[in-house]
Amino acid sequence: MNAPQSAVWSRFAIVLFGMLCLTEAAKLVAFHQAGPMPRVSDAAAYWRLGTQVASGDIWMTDHAVAYRTPGYPWFLGLMQAACGPWAWCIAVAVQYVAVWLTTMLTGWWTWRVTGRPWLAVAAVAVCVLSAARASHASILLTETLFTLWLTLTGVLLCQSAALVRPRSTVVVAAVWCLAWITRPVAAALIPAWLVAWWWPAGDRSFMRTKSLAVALTAAVLAVGLGPWIVRNVLVWQRPALTVFLGRELWVTTFGPGQPDPPGLPATPEADDLVRRVSPDGKFTDWRGNWSVSNGLTASGLSDVAADELMGRVARQAIAADPLRAGQRGVWRAIDYWRATYLRSMADYDQPTDSEAVIRDEQRLWGRDGYRRFRTAWLESAPERRLLVTELASVLALLGLAGLWLSPATIRFAAIGTALVVGVALATAIVEYPAYRYRMVLEPVLIVCGISGWAILIDVIRRGRRSLWQESPP
Repeated sequence: MNAPQSAVWSRFAIVLFGMLCLTEAAKLVAFHQAGPMPRVSDAAAYWRLGTQVASGDIWMTDHAVAYRTPGYPWFLGLMQAACGPWAWCIAVAVQYVAVWLTTMLTGWWTWRVTGRPWLAVAAVAVCVLSAARASHASILLTETLFTLWLTLTGVLLCQSAALVRPRSTVVVAAVWCLAWITRPVAAALIPAWLVAWWWPAGDRSFMRTKSLAVALTAAVLAVGLGPWIVRNVLVWQRPALTVFLGRELWVTTFGPGQPDPPGLPATPEADDLVRRVSPDGKFTDWRGNWSVSNGLTASGLSDVAADELMGRVARQAIAADPLRAGQRGVWRAIDYWRATYLRSMADYDQPTDSEAVIRDEQRLWGRDGYRRFRTAWLESAPERRLLVTELASVLALLGLAGLWLSPATIRFAAIGTALVVGVALATAIVEYPAYRYRMVLEPVLIVCGISGWAILIDVIRRGRRSLWQESPP
């Protein structure tokens, strides 16, 4: 293809890219107009924390809990304080805007990595056809905003001068801080940050640049996360962002998974836990970390004390049968890539939760036509099918491997691998895998899959040596 023809095709790709972005926007507007999911379960808990913030309890010390970071309650509190009865509607609208921005970032990131506008078009097309990730924007949960911050952090880290120039370093750290304060699993990006830090764009003042990047990042994180850690010291006497590991270890040790979970260990701590949770011997839901936690707090333990007791009992069970614990960990790491989208986990059109739906003066919205449109799209979501999920995971991971074959993408491959592996392993270690936990990686996986397979096809057609001759490292 000659230069004029190539320019025409590039312009056509740009036009199509814009049209797909508008299509995605139209889809998301229709989803929003279908109405929200009821505020029950975790969504209800977040809304109540937001109510505390809106009432002036910014640090959420009244009815304090130790297992939440403040980012999402602050967002909901701001919506309630600023928007009154329209807070729910506008909060959901902001989350749909976050989905749209994530889609555009996915396409733009693919374009930056490959230099091929048609691959950016393919990345956005995947986002448009998907519905599962977008459906979570109707629920008051952290996933939607966290996905945006996670994706933006990855995009910024992959810039050649990400941690070389002071201003860029501060921006990266600030966005990373937003991700961290929204969900603590952002700590899993530390390996990706280290790769970007160790692999700077230039070699001038190499050690001085490295030291400055560490200092600036530490300063931004201290300013952004420090106040909440101080709050936890004052309230719970724990210098931590959250106190939640005990409940997470409980579900990974005693929750669903392969092989079957062990029984409770024969220890004084386990006996104390049983006495508190089931004094009459009728309690049966020992797999449920929240049911056990609620039983402990109902018995008089504080939120932190309940979490620590659950953690000690879980660690004792792991120590008693480490082989079983290791096997369960391996299966969780595999199941992370096989978790399918379940309407029951994201769509509360027919709420069955035992907790009552919040009833307040918030304006309801939604139209039947849009609701039918959203339901039909969600029913056909490819992420609902196990075979499609498994195939997509394999293709994405093979694409990630393919990125290592070209010198032009090897830096992105290193950062992307660290990001994907870090989040996936952190989830497998401390949480039973579900679609909502892998969903946050979808934009990164789309970029890796499409960009990497373009390289794999080039390698199959021309051989790897040609890539290195055309673009020497």
